Amino acid sequence: MDQDNGTSRQFSPSMRARLINAVRANQTADDMFDESVVDFLGVSRSDGRCLDIVDRLGRVTAGRLAAESGLTTGSVTALVDRMERAGYMTRTRDTEDRRKVWIEVTERTQELNAYLFGHLRVVMPPLFERFTLDQINAIIEFLEIGTYINRQRAALLQDHLVTGPISAEQREAQAQAFDLDAQKLARCIGDQIRGGGSPKDFADPAARDD
Repeated sequence: MDQDNGTSRQFSPSMRARLINAVRANQTADDMFDESVVDFLGVSRSDGRCLDIVDRLGRVTAGRLAAESGLTTGSVTALVDRMERAGYMTRTRDTEDRRKVWIEVTERTQELNAYLFGHLRVVMPPLFERFTLDQINAIIEFLEIGTYINRQRAALLQDHLVTGPISAEQREAQAQAFDLDAQKLARCIGDQIRGGGSPKDFADPAARDD
């Protein structure tokens, strides 16, 4: 159901521009800190991203880590090997199904995370105090849906990547082809957002024909 709560009428071009700029600036700032973290840990950006995924989810299989990170299972295997040697990840066999192997962060990683991110426990409460619970829930929903959109966009762009050197004209043609598919994706996701629900309930945009 397309509910008109007045937001579209109140959402001025200047507010829209402010929101877009704020999101982009926040992403850049996050990226700057993340880059500093991986430099501090002595790992690559891909390694750091996977380390964050495993830490966030608690424990994962190689297949789940591949799906969450966008890497191939072969790349994940090599990555976890590196992270085990560095002391940041560990593999453990499932106690009930010995064929299943779990990937987890080590106690050393947890200790380093506490040092690198512990200050957020000090600065975040005053930030939360600026907002009502309804506003915080709205922020959470905005971030969850935004995460879903970005994951879908990333997967689509991966489908349009061309291996090997290409000319500027070929790259532009690929960008135009991506734009056509991205517009279709955006319409599909937009319809589902207007229908309510959360990203976990959304249908797979790839299954839509129009």
